[in-house]
Amino acid sequence: FAAVLGFDGYPSFQKFIQKNVKSKLTPVQRMELAAEKTGSRSTLESVFKSDISAIEKTLAKIDKASFEKAVSAISSAKKIYITGIRSAAALAEFAGFYLHLIFDNVHIIKSTGGDDLFEQILNVSDGDVIIGISFPRYSKNTVKALEYAKKNGATVIGITDSEFSPVADASHIGLIAESDSTS
Repeated sequence: FAAVLGFDGYPSFQKFIQKNVKSKLTPVQRMELAAEKTGSRSTLESVFKSDISAIEKTLAKIDKASFEKAVSAISSAKKIYITGIRSAAALAEFAGFYLHLIFDNVHIIKSTGGDDLFEQILNVSDGDVIIGISFPRYSKNTVKALEYAKKNGATVIGITDSEFSPVADASHIGLIAESDSTS
């Protein structure tokens, strides 16, 4: 059954299901899961160990060709748009700040959750790059913005936690970063 669905085997299918179930958890359920994971360790220690593990897993799994494609697209872009909503907003700001030190064509797209996001990317077109950052629970507006930009000819780079996420689906180039959303 797992192979028919396109998985290497049952373990990869199981991992996919677990990841998707995790992305559907409410914030309260995530907090309960985090409390179970920490056990007797301090919250601080647990969070740092989880982050170290996520960075190591990301480095081990990163698709270097996709990363180089993203660098090339960003380097040659007419305009660079970066968006991240809710918890990803800080990551978008961080990326935008440092990219703006290198390029003068960087636009950080901020959103209050309404249609203001789309007003800011109204003129996105061929030759532009949009970087969308989203992790579970994925922002529908981020996904819609990436789909709009893609339809208008922009190169779409998605930074997310899974190749099966809606952000990856909406992207030309997917950069996968491990994320333990419970921490």
